[in-house]
Amino acid sequence: MTRAAEILLVEDSPTDRLLAIAALEESKVLNSLHCVENGVDALGFLRKEGRFADVPTPDLILLDLNLPKMDGREVLLRIKADARLRQIPVVVLTTSESEEDIARAYDSNANSYITKPIDIEQFVRALRTLGDYWFQVVTLPAEGRRVAEPIPRSWPTEETKRVLLLEDNPGDAVLASTALEDVTAFGPFAVEHVSRLSEAIEALGRHAYSAVISDVNLPDSEGADTWRVLRGLAPTTTLVVLTGNDSESVGRAALADGVDDYLPKNQVFALPRVVSYSVERRLSQERQFHSQRLESVGRLAGGVAHDFNNLLTIIQGNAALIETSGSKEETLEATSEILAAASRGAKLSRQLLAYSRKQMMSRSAVDLNRVVEETMRMLARVMTNVKVTVAASDQAISLFADRTMLEQVIVNLAVNARDALGGRPGEVRISTSVAVVDTPVPDHFPKESYPGTFAQLSVSDTGCGIPASLLASIWEPYVTTKPQGSGLGLSTVYGIVSQHQGWIVVDSTAGEGTTFSVFVPMHEGPPESCRTSSSVSASPATTGGRVLIVDDERGVRRSNRRILEREGYSVLEAADGEEALLLVEHTPVDLVLTDITLPNCLQGAALGAELNHSHPELAVVYCSGFSRGVLEMDLREGENFISKPFTAGQLLAVVRARLRRQ
Repeated sequence: MTRAAEILLVEDSPTDRLLAIAALEESKVLNSLHCVENGVDALGFLRKEGRFADVPTPDLILLDLNLPKMDGREVLLRIKADARLRQIPVVVLTTSESEEDIARAYDSNANSYITKPIDIEQFVRALRTLGDYWFQVVTLPAEGRRVAEPIPRSWPTEETKRVLLLEDNPGDAVLASTALEDVTAFGPFAVEHVSRLSEAIEALGRHAYSAVISDVNLPDSEGADTWRVLRGLAPTTTLVVLTGNDSESVGRAALADGVDDYLPKNQVFALPRVVSYSVERRLSQERQFHSQRLESVGRLAGGVAHDFNNLLTIIQGNAALIETSGSKEETLEATSEILAAASRGAKLSRQLLAYSRKQMMSRSAVDLNRVVEETMRMLARVMTNVKVTVAASDQAISLFADRTMLEQVIVNLAVNARDALGGRPGEVRISTSVAVVDTPVPDHFPKESYPGTFAQLSVSDTGCGIPASLLASIWEPYVTTKPQGSGLGLSTVYGIVSQHQGWIVVDSTAGEGTTFSVFVPMHEGPPESCRTSSSVSASPATTGGRVLIVDDERGVRRSNRRILEREGYSVLEAADGEEALLLVEHTPVDLVLTDITLPNCLQGAALGAELNHSHPELAVVYCSGFSRGVLEMDLREGENFISKPFTAGQLLAVVRARLRRQ
């Protein structure tokens, strides 16, 4: 027999308390309900303090966000920071249905949310989702947990979550697999088990997973090296670490390194809930980030159009000179200008594609100074009528960060600083430095700060300043001092910096200006800009080979054909996938160079798959003007993929290399 589920309702509104009680009765979940009316009493109840000394530990917390004495968000953060309480699921009660508010709740590690005024049906669905697994498991006697029969689902089946379980202890692997495979409320899960990091690396190279669950200490890897390797291999995949029963410090270190969550092994029965909520939290954060990123791209559009028109003017003018020039020297000079303009245009388009791509956090070692320099160059057309000063540190500042997210922080803070000037003369100053924080000063640093060595990015303006009444709420979505602002900019900045285990200090004086100082942990390794370049370069010439170029743009086909034919290749052309298949069936071909985006039904990826099946000896190289991050294919720059636009040397290098490997 199961015991009644202990539920703590934290709600100051009598009406909403009655609605919650009615919803619990309707859900038919066996429960014992406890009510408190403010945030201070909620923490007292959970910590069994004073008059709450004899209360039970809740199995579920229903938490209103707007509470007297202590705000609900603060209560939530304290619950999730307490090792004894963090595994209790918290359902947030909120009056907002916006993606931004929901994302903020998930950022604070809420497990779900219900909008107010409470909708009985929505409430019942949420409780049944928990009830089919969580209440049934946690309220069973310990000896019965692993043999509990799944309860049939009473709502639409969710998409199967593919999970890679990395665990070398056979008993622990069985417990984790059983917890995932027997559950109904958070699944279904399809579990693949490996016992060594090397096996996980191979599996991640073959398949995409919704989540990776890993023990910390493995036969071929120990401690932080394990999760760092996994995070590097699968930067956009949910990663959950299994720790020892008393290894809270290990879990906190994993979170600081970008792991999504951790779970002591003695709580493995909660694994489905932890994995499911971590996946949903990532999706919600990504939706918010992508929406705000697109808004920022819109701000840049005018400046980008201006830059592209300048580049086209250079190209057209110099092309006209070549057409009419009789001087070899003048022709060479005009050609050089065209190539330089094309290179600038390619770089600008790649920045925009990277900036607006729909992709979750993907970290790597980056140089903050270089990111600031390149981002401000892109922003030059937006920061009009403003004096902009960039003061970069003399030393390279290496961060383990998502470059695109870092760019968005710079863009949002810089544009906000410009707007703070209100069209009046003024200055925006952007600086980078290394900051050593020994002991954070309580009245200056936020509560999430901690000692260490940090990269500091500061953005200052000489504008109107932020009213003291708004300082406490500037990170909230839709809080803005601009007449037409959305209020999403600073909210997004806050979320990105928090995801990178950093914090922000704001100094503002009315009438004098504002300084935002971002602190993000330094990275020990060298940034990408300090490493040996991996760009493709032309290799020694080879002879022979027939290449089929598949592209719907005639000019692209012709220019690539001339480059290849000049090097001794025999070249065929096709304007779409169907034409390419017919040519391959009737003419011997050594390599197919195909654009991924083609007209008609047969796209480049499907064409490559068909050719690999029917002609496995045939080499295929893909090209595209889109970044690899949005193409969802196994693409390796310089091996089986080349980004448009590319140079003649890059084209020849990838063709030669692919033919040698085939």
